[in-house]
Amino acid sequence: MFQTSFDDVPVEERGYASLATGLGILKADNNKFYPLQPMTRADTAYALIRAFETGFKS
Repeated sequence: MFQTSFDDVPVEERGYASLATGLGILKADNNKFYPLQPMTRADTAYALIRAFETGFKS
């Protein structure tokens, strides 16, 4: 269903990474997602703001 080039994301989680980057909620650098890298406060704030702007409801 999802076509991604994120080699550093486990296969079963690539859909989530693709969706998050496709919606602009998270950013990827040079086709790397860096899933084990800690998020900064700024990254977290950016992700939350973008999630709410896309209509994310909890």
